[in-house]
Amino acid sequence: MPVLARLATAFAAAAVALSAAAPAAFAREPAVPLAQLQPARYAGVVMLPGGDSAAVALRVGPVDAERVVAIFIGPVEAAAIARVERGIKPPRPLTHELLGSVLAATGAKLQRVVIDHLRDGVFLATIELQVGGAPSSVWVDARPSDALALAVGRDVPILLGPSVIEAARDPNAPPPATTPPAATGRTI
Repeated sequence: MPVLARLATAFAAAAVALSAAAPAAFAREPAVPLAQLQPARYAGVVMLPGGDSAAVALRVGPVDAERVVAIFIGPVEAAAIARVERGIKPPRPLTHELLGSVLAATGAKLQRVVIDHLRDGVFLATIELQVGGAPSSVWVDARPSDALALAVGRDVPILLGPSVIEAARDPNAPPPATTPPAATGRTI
């Protein structure tokens, strides 16, 4: 059996074993009940003034009353997500590409990305994986930037917890418009 085939078989066996009993070190279910999560739509990446930080813009709510939620990440991670969005592949795999390759090699499928909590100014995320023929899914703790990079370009739901949405609320912002605002021509 070729080396890659043996490696894929070993990864698949390990993934099935993990789905049966994932160690607490990296398994983390969402911090809030799934019913409290709200779907979000990826809107783009924004580099912030100064260039030392960036944000992923996610849209939440119905179009006539949507809000933009900013998930703050580093500029390197933002550049990686922007490359995914544009379909640009670097010569060597980045973290999210490596994980995507591992998922493909093991037959695991990314079910959804959940950004569920904000602790000490840091957003927390978890991803749900369906592993082979396992009867239940596996939740894995993740950095929001890696989870979002996996979700962008795939048909994978992105869900946000109430505390994440509330943290992004600007207390000085006017209430949501009842009609969509006119396009500004600026892409985020």
